[in-house]
Amino acid sequence: MISLLLKYSNLQSLNDSFDEFLESLEKSKITRLSITFDDLNDSEIVNFANAIEKSNVRFLDLRIAAMDQLPEIFKQIKDLKLIN
Repeated sequence: MISLLLKYSNLQSLNDSFDEFLESLEKSKITRLSITFDDLNDSEIVNFANAIEKSNVRFLDLRIAAMDQLPEIFKQIKDLKLIN
């Protein structure tokens, strides 16, 4: 099992790094991902959801400061099963 714990903040200044991170996530063998976001814009939500779908991630611990964005992220990730 491969796990990764990350925190991204100020993504507007890290767009290139974020895109590179998403590309590497799609190709990685990471199965468990714990990630914290300060905020995501609409395109970042879609790109993140697409990367998760294409990746090997089976367990996602997602934390986001802008809680109102969680429903949109959940809608974007197909076949998502929530565990409380």
